[in-house]
Amino acid sequence: MASFQYNPKTQKEDMLTFLSLLPFVLPCKFCRKSLTEYYATDPPSAAMGSAATLSRWLWRIHNCVNDKLRSQGQKVAANPSYKDVEAQYSAYLREGCSRTQFPGWELLFCILDNHPLSKEGRSSKPFSDEAPTTPDDLEKNRLNLLKPEERLTYIEHFFEVLPQILPYKEWTQSWLRHAGPVGAKSIEKGRRKAVAWLYNIRKHMEDDFDLQNKDTYLGVCSTVAAHRSGCSKSTRARTCRRNRTRSN
Repeated sequence: MASFQYNPKTQKEDMLTFLSLLPFVLPCKFCRKSLTEYYATDPPSAAMGSAATLSRWLWRIHNCVNDKLRSQGQKVAANPSYKDVEAQYSAYLREGCSRTQFPGWELLFCILDNHPLSKEGRSSKPFSDEAPTTPDDLEKNRLNLLKPEERLTYIEHFFEVLPQILPYKEWTQSWLRHAGPVGAKSIEKGRRKAVAWLYNIRKHMEDDFDLQNKDTYLGVCSTVAAHRSGCSKSTRARTCRRNRTRSN
């Protein structure tokens, strides 16, 4: 939704930073790898000219993700046309900042629930024991070779810049007001406190704007626990790697 409100004159730097950080913070190492590879062929830097070019870029990336999920045998709806996506989010934006939905909470909570300093985060295995061909963080991220402390720095930066790219200035002001003086540094304190920090922001924004997709703290914890599966494992949990179709 933020891409349709994007103003390159005032948001270009923050938006590019936000999108550049995204491959480093996704909760699944397979998703981080895939998004890094998508960026290599379709970089966000080339889409920063206008709201239209940015929105079309996000639409292409979203369709790449859907195509990848289908290749894994998962049930995914047909890729929407850009016209349909534009109509959907234009309708959201016409509702204004109050009595509407704040999209994306689930992903944000899953990022923090998959805390790099947690037991699961520290035990995440690399895709290869070989040193990357280029010793930069982007390649290390693709191969899942970043140290937990390095990934934590990216997550903190992600949450610092996130409020600056929200689609309404009122949302930005509310987020910054309720994040507290410590701000994203709360994330350093571990999974539980990081999730509680984000929920405090969410609860206050729900109250400030009478948001329609409210949830309780226990509800949020239940949702993110359902995603906390370890993407390479076969479990009952919801995961982007789980095969949801049955072979005959």
